[in-house]
Amino acid sequence: MGRRPPAPLSPDQLAGAKSAVSVGAAPVTSSTPPQVARVITDISHATFASGMHTAFLVAAGVALAGALIGLIIRPGNGGAEAYAGL
Repeated sequence: MGRRPPAPLSPDQLAGAKSAVSVGAAPVTSSTPPQVARVITDISHATFASGMHTAFLVAAGVALAGALIGLIIRPGNGGAEAYAGL
């Protein structure tokens, strides 16, 4: 006779699992079989690293866009004429 599938998570449990994975922790309890715990941990770490990678790429793009916009719209210094009387 096979094992019963695990009961679905309640909304509170699912929110807790999502919160744990978002900070890089694997939501594994002590009653989880070692092989399953290893798979959950690997997936949690891969998910966290993928999200962090995406966040860094977006942040780099925003920083680059800000630098380019700053160069384009910054006020001019008047060029050589501004320093002609010095």
